[in-house]
Amino acid sequence: LNIWYVVDPKSTYHIVQRATLFDEQGRPGRVYTSRDELFHSFLDDVIGDEHAFVCVESRRADGETFGYERPNVKRLYLLHNPHLLPPYASLTRIRPSYKPLLDAHADVDATVFLTVAQRADAEAVYGEQPNFYVVPHPADAAPSAPFSERDPNRVVMLARLDQQKQLNHAIDAFATVVKTLPNARL
Repeated sequence: LNIWYVVDPKSTYHIVQRATLFDEQGRPGRVYTSRDELFHSFLDDVIGDEHAFVCVESRRADGETFGYERPNVKRLYLLHNPHLLPPYASLTRIRPSYKPLLDAHADVDATVFLTVAQRADAEAVYGEQPNFYVVPHPADAAPSAPFSERDPNRVVMLARLDQQKQLNHAIDAFATVVKTLPNARL
């Protein structure tokens, strides 16, 4: 695969000018004039005529899939994080990465929120939508031990290793805890 970009020198924003897919012998095969065209062709090759759900979980892939409309494919857009900007008080302050998806809500098959409150916040701005759904995390609360049996020096933190989760903040804060409670463990 060879992709030629046109780069705007002021913003460094780039668009695909041409993408060439080569065959097994290294000869040019298909040529695409946009990233979306390349991506849609890839999906067509993978899905074919089968019925499929395309679950889009990254806002970076939204734009590439908005125009992918096939009679045998349903496109579901999952929101894993709050779509509002901090401090979360204004329902109209939507994160820039989520705004294109929510603005295009009528053109997608389903927009899936983690909580009823998140859906309600979106519907307060966009109105009730038949393609807004809530699918919460499926895990039940773990049975908890009686408080007297818990180790008061142990703190458990669960998160994926990702900058967005700001684990460095938790580790830095825990250093302060250890100064006061030297037996504390993270």
